[in-house]
Amino acid sequence: MEEKNTKHTFIVVIGIILILIISVVLYSRYIATKGLKVIENAVVDKDLPKTFNGFKIVQFADIHYGSTTNIEDIKNIVKNINKINPDIVLFTGDLFDKNIKVNDKDITKLKDELAKIDANINKYAVKGDNDYKQITDFETIFKYANFSILDNSNEFIYYKDTTPIKIIGTTSLLKSKIDYEAAFNTFGDENEYFTILISHEPNIIEHIKDYKVNVLFTSNSLGGLINIPFIGGLIKFEGSDNYIKGYYKVNNTHMYVNTGIGTQKYNYRLFNKPSINLYRLYNY
Repeated sequence: MEEKNTKHTFIVVIGIILILIISVVLYSRYIATKGLKVIENAVVDKDLPKTFNGFKIVQFADIHYGSTTNIEDIKNIVKNINKINPDIVLFTGDLFDKNIKVNDKDITKLKDELAKIDANINKYAVKGDNDYKQITDFETIFKYANFSILDNSNEFIYYKDTTPIKIIGTTSLLKSKIDYEAAFNTFGDENEYFTILISHEPNIIEHIKDYKVNVLFTSNSLGGLINIPFIGGLIKFEGSDNYIKGYYKVNNTHMYVNTGIGTQKYNYRLFNKPSINLYRLYNY
């Protein structure tokens, strides 16, 4: 009788474990890949011109359209960005997924929806490694949506007075030879301006040691897709190495890694909801 009860208990335990595993898999695939979280950070740097105190930046990235994302997700992103009333908006790459061909109908929808994003000053975009397969479509969409595509180039941002900050954007570290001289366009002013760099892959931090960058906004990692408490992201993507999510201080640069919205290779997320970032700049 005791042996029968032991066998029955064993079967029940195995059944419970299987149910838990199946539940986690289904949750990770169909629930955790949906919705949108806004992660807010204060970016504090004494070099920031005081007139930029409270300046609001929104960053979004890694949509990988067609993976676990569709046009309804884009609408939700736009709605949440516009609620924030940002001063500038940054897209840091991978609108597309290299394994998914986006058709003309979807391109039209993407143009129309992304054009609805409002920013008080300007909107900026850089290409991710997955965007190069449909690079013409990428440029068509973001130009239509009134984003300035920074391609080894820079612009000045003015806010409240005549002292600007400098924003720089590069091509993908994985898909292009970055022209740092063209991107930074120094001409003796490299130490004069508060500088923001936007680039798709976090590993660029290892290549900019000779340049002044106050803040780097980047993405690509997708937060490791599957996050385990006290362990972190399980899946690493080329170009991210150990820069998985959140804040890093490297040399004198504040680096923030956005965890993205879509998925790549594996259509799962766990403890890693799709997210956009809100940054408020402060001079203390």
